[in-house]
Amino acid sequence: MVRIRWYGSGEPRKVFMERKTHRESWKGEESVKERFTMDASQVVPFLEMEYDWAKAEADLRAAGKSDEEIGKFQQLFNETRGQIDSKQLRPFIRTQYMRTAFQIPFDATVRVSMDTNLCMIKENPDDGPSCTLAGRWYRDPSLPIQRNEITRFPHAVLEVKLSLNEGQSSPSWVQELLDSGYLTEVHKFSKFIHGTCTLFPELVQAVPYWVDDESVRPSMLLSAPPGHPANNGPSTSVEVVSGNGAAAEEEPLSAKPRKRTPGLEDLQHPLLGDEPTLKLLPDRSQIKGFGAAGAAAAASAPWWQKWLGPREGAAARARPAGAPAMRIEPKTFFANERTFLSWLHMSVTIGSIAAALLSFSGSDTNGASNAQGLGAHLVTIIALLLLPVAIAMNGYAIFVFIWRGQMILRKRPSHFDDRVGPLGLCAAVVTALAAILIVSLVDFVDFINTPTGPEPPAPSPSLAGGAGGASPLLAANAFAGLIGMAAGRGAAPMAALAPAAAVVVPGAGAGGLPLAA
Repeated sequence: MVRIRWYGSGEPRKVFMERKTHRESWKGEESVKERFTMDASQVVPFLEMEYDWAKAEADLRAAGKSDEEIGKFQQLFNETRGQIDSKQLRPFIRTQYMRTAFQIPFDATVRVSMDTNLCMIKENPDDGPSCTLAGRWYRDPSLPIQRNEITRFPHAVLEVKLSLNEGQSSPSWVQELLDSGYLTEVHKFSKFIHGTCTLFPELVQAVPYWVDDESVRPSMLLSAPPGHPANNGPSTSVEVVSGNGAAAEEEPLSAKPRKRTPGLEDLQHPLLGDEPTLKLLPDRSQIKGFGAAGAAAAASAPWWQKWLGPREGAAARARPAGAPAMRIEPKTFFANERTFLSWLHMSVTIGSIAAALLSFSGSDTNGASNAQGLGAHLVTIIALLLLPVAIAMNGYAIFVFIWRGQMILRKRPSHFDDRVGPLGLCAAVVTALAAILIVSLVDFVDFINTPTGPEPPAPSPSLAGGAGGASPLLAANAFAGLIGMAAGRGAAPMAALAPAAAVVVPGAGAGGLPLAA
């Protein structure tokens, strides 16, 4: 972006030709602003490519500039001139404000500037010739300004610029000023972008988020274009942007009378909805103030918020000086939701396992289990250890999701990560697993020390023999021996035959007939 800057309320005499290169701060890159001085009478020839480097060098040597200064001037002069020529840049929109600067003399470590009475004006009037056709580089002050040719920003813009060495921290009063609540940080706010969105909505491709704030909305409605398509001047760029001066058509000044300024209810801006959807400024009750008021507000925070979530002030102070501010995009909200669902998935998994174990232990208790001691309730103990962990993990996921969503909505450039909660949940899981291991080991030791089974019981009297007191087993063996001798084997019955089993018919007594196998 190329812009022409001058100071003072009168006609410009000496101007600064500035070139600002925007770079993404989240990549660790910083925007660069370069400028050189020029007489106001040389601006139009410079834009029309009539004022070249040969003339500029002659003017610099006549002013007594050194060769080193001329060398630096030449590179920026030629690059800016080439950009204006290749992109056909022309005057487009003006930003006017009252600037008050605060800085210690001969010390550029901290510089504070405050812009008030901020307004943006179309450099090319809708009902008159453009600056290019009029042979000017800024709007004719004698021309009236229509309602849709100017917008007044309702807030002041305070900018704190820090020039710190590596490892040097920002002054404490800067952080105290940010934490007081009197300021609202608007990430990537641009006066030029706001003026372009308000006065040239048909050229906007990406709408900045702050335009839908409830405090900014009325000023944009007052500058809304008429209901019918306006016959705007050329789409060109004393902040200068891309455009084409040939697009302007000569149009005679309109002699039609002015219409009354309509009310807000009669206006509709193309970039705004029916109702505001954003509130950047805090309520008066939420402003902490300086010093003891801010410390008291921080000390009155609930204990669970101090321990479960990171503290904003500490996180902001821990950010190293010069570090780029965090970039917040719409996908950040979805990342917060995915993180919440991941925690929720883990808590549901652990809770489902605990519930299944409880159900299993209940069915086992109703069955025929003869386990005693700790082993009889081992499954129940494991389930009761896992279930509180699942509940705590679920509650933590909900708390962090709400807290992080509020931080993202406020667009606060502080850390969104929680360095305490995950460690606490990990400790709870490790404790539960350690308790389960201990209970299982105790149950296993009890199982080893327990005998394998009871002593075999004595034979029942009902199985005893009849009058002779002979055992049924002996009778069966004798019977089997007789069968073997009858077969002609001649061997001892107990040594040569397979073991025999006998079944005694109850009540047979001495005359009972054993069945041998």
